[in-house]
Amino acid sequence: MENNFENFQTFSDQILDLLIDLDSYQSPYAKAVGDLEEIITPLVRSYCMKSVAISSVSSILPGLIGGLAVVPEAILLIKLQSRLVKDIAILYGKEKYLTKEIILYCLFKQSRIDLFEKTVKMTGTRMMFRSFSLDVLQILLKKIGFETEKRGIFKYSKRAASLIGSVLGGAVSYADTRIVGTTAKIVFSKEIHILEDSDEI
Repeated sequence: MENNFENFQTFSDQILDLLIDLDSYQSPYAKAVGDLEEIITPLVRSYCMKSVAISSVSSILPGLIGGLAVVPEAILLIKLQSRLVKDIAILYGKEKYLTKEIILYCLFKQSRIDLFEKTVKMTGTRMMFRSFSLDVLQILLKKIGFETEKRGIFKYSKRAASLIGSVLGGAVSYADTRIVGTTAKIVFSKEIHILEDSDEI
């Protein structure tokens, strides 16, 4: 059983590294002073517009090509949103806290499935994070697959009216990216604690 967990852990880490891919991204930002809102608000808006461009182009691709573009689109959006999280972490001077738990929390906090109740706790000005359990990792990977499949079905259903599909797809991506930016801003504005497995949350 322990060996199975280690194998899944290795596999999930490889998948997440592929999706998030922050090692290759050099942020143009540094720790900021003064009013961070003046920097972060236009930054989030800029990333939202990039996500709209990705989704809109993918949505207007015809037939089979459009269907095949769903997975690359989902990967590009996750990478884009992960970079937004990194930029915000750097602006707050908290790049050292860019663990997969915190990045995935920022990316999927808006999910209706509460995956984080055992791994994340917010108390006043503090946020506490613990390593993901096997169950949470499995659910997260399924969630990523489900979101990709749902996006594909949505696009296919709008294919006859590709312009409408493009607009709606772009709007969904804009909203998702904005939520990611808002969540990252909340997280990195707080005092962050990384807990050991034995610590209470």
